[in-house]
Amino acid sequence: MAKRHKSDLDEVKSAVTALAACIVQTLAESDPSFQGRFEARLAEWYATLREEGSYDIHALELLTWIRHAVRSDYPLQPPSIT
Repeated sequence: MAKRHKSDLDEVKSAVTALAACIVQTLAESDPSFQGRFEARLAEWYATLREEGSYDIHALELLTWIRHAVRSDYPLQPPSIT
């Protein structure tokens, strides 16, 4: 199967996702409760943006990618784009 070409926006979202996941996972090493607090705050932001209706679909997608990466052992692989 041919590899899908990523857009510039997808490249930026991938980089931001990796950076966020690395920061969260590193902080969680010294404070095990940090990741749970971060995920809760991330969920709050996602819900707020979605409820307000003033969101950009890419912003919600980025938050989803970050949540997935933080929970993953391999943060550089975003979820499949469907």
